[in-house]
Amino acid sequence: MKYKQKLLLLLILSILIGGVSFVFLVPVGLGLCTKTDDLCIYKYADYERLTSPILLFSIATIILISILSFFNEAIFKFWSKFAITWVIVSAYFINKASDYSSGWGISFPSEKELLIVLTPGLFFLISLILIARQSWKLKKSAS
Repeated sequence: MKYKQKLLLLLILSILIGGVSFVFLVPVGLGLCTKTDDLCIYKYADYERLTSPILLFSIATIILISILSFFNEAIFKFWSKFAITWVIVSAYFINKASDYSSGWGISFPSEKELLIVLTPGLFFLISLILIARQSWKLKKSAS
């Protein structure tokens, strides 16, 4: 499969996964069910803790793939190794994090909620740094 085809496939996959997680995140807001509907997803699962990080990682991936489309395949391969490792490690830590706040009576978010927000943000920032650094290294070695 060619490089641009890989990027397009990954972009479409990220959009689909992000879209599905968004639908599960706000089914009432989208009019798919009502708050009193016993068959709605939020009655049976802690869907927010599952779909929020998936949606945030999908958004970050969509933006990063758009940026990577301007670079060569070597940078994509370098970034994809980091991305796969980061997502697996993030999922592990989010899963193991405490559901309870340790905020000394103050309404702080739980460790899990904090990780749900921080890991996609850090993923995005570190990815940008790695892409820029790798691009600079490749340009330097080519000249």
